Amino acid sequence: MIAGVVATLTDDAVRLKTTLDEFVSRPGLEVGTFQATDRRISLTIDSPKRSGVEDLTDWIRSRPGVAFVDVVCVHFEETDDAADLTPGGDFNRHELPPQETTG
Repeated sequence: MIAGVVATLTDDAVRLKTTLDEFVSRPGLEVGTFQATDRRISLTIDSPKRSGVEDLTDWIRSRPGVAFVDVVCVHFEETDDAADLTPGGDFNRHELPPQETTG
């Protein structure tokens, strides 16, 4: 499962340096391109399980210097674990009813 999030940062430069270093070194987290003056930073979370994405999002949210986190997108991969993500387990297998033809 892959999720794209955007962390909005505070102006606390001392805390931000530590937090950004933690982001860069955290397994399963990829930091997007940013400049020192940016207050929004894009992050990609990659985890084999939904709970891992949620845990890492909560971890990002709890870091010093992070005001809040927006989840931009989530990509569900088709695996055995994905079957429990939606009722019925068929999140990508919805079939349309046959259409009647007139003629």
